[in-house]
Amino acid sequence: MDEQVHQPQPEAPKVEAKPAGAPVAGGKNRTLMACLAYVLFLIPLITGDAKHDEFVKYHTKQGFALFIVCVAIYVVSRLPVVGWMPFVSLLNLCTFVLFIIGIVNAASDKKQPLPVIAPIANWLKI
Repeated sequence: MDEQVHQPQPEAPKVEAKPAGAPVAGGKNRTLMACLAYVLFLIPLITGDAKHDEFVKYHTKQGFALFIVCVAIYVVSRLPVVGWMPFVSLLNLCTFVLFIIGIVNAASDKKQPLPVIAPIANWLKI
């Protein structure tokens, strides 16, 4: 008689995958805070999430840099130079595209720098 030895199979380690919107300290949603950093960069600063989570801090710096660029474009657009109008419209369109890229990066949990804005964001101390 052939006896089969039944050896217990080792259990696979249980890995708990965190969803894309994993909560940060304080119960806030880190993905939501990172996306809000592009709309109103002050929200993550006021709630303190930018200090507790590097991901939120990164996107808060990117959002603040984008805000600085938007304010600079607004100031330039108010100059009484007639030939600048098409150029300013193109710059506004470019900042809108950067805004969308930033939100998409934050929503998909990526720390990708925004083109042109990244050096300004790296310079900021938040």
